[in-house]
Amino acid sequence: VADTGKLDKFKARFCVVGTGQVKGVDFWESFSSGARGTSVKMVVILVTAQDWIDFHFDLNGAYLDSEIDADVYVDQPTGVEQEVGPNGEKLCMALDKAIYGTVQAARLFTKKFRAALVDIGFECSLDDESVYRLDHKLGRIILATHVDDGIGGASSEAVLQWMYEAIRKKGFSFS
Repeated sequence: VADTGKLDKFKARFCVVGTGQVKGVDFWESFSSGARGTSVKMVVILVTAQDWIDFHFDLNGAYLDSEIDADVYVDQPTGVEQEVGPNGEKLCMALDKAIYGTVQAARLFTKKFRAALVDIGFECSLDDESVYRLDHKLGRIILATHVDDGIGGASSEAVLQWMYEAIRKKGFSFS
């Protein structure tokens, strides 16, 4: 809504009901990656004990930006003029990317974000795959993630700003 009280843009979110997806047909794996509670506690203790800068973030559009790894077809959304085939048959849509509601969306996002973190120099913990460490010339970072959220600490403001910029360069944005 604009300052004048009128609508200045319209938004819509297209979601699917993934309950109809069949394992082995529409998806093969499904999980939502998140650091264990004990790992998050250890990150907070380390950050506090080292007197580091604490931070947290939430990434925008987590489920909307990952390439889908299976052929998934959905019905046309209600409320939109329905397209029909040449013989009058009802058409469906093929998904190019994972979206809200697909069973594999969280796993695909985690895979993409993990690859970006490793590419910029983070090392994944051997004990908890959702905890990362970065040793950089500007300082050190410890990071625990849960799907599109992160919490951690940085030894310097310079390395923290470097991390945010490096993640942005990988195509992610923060809310």
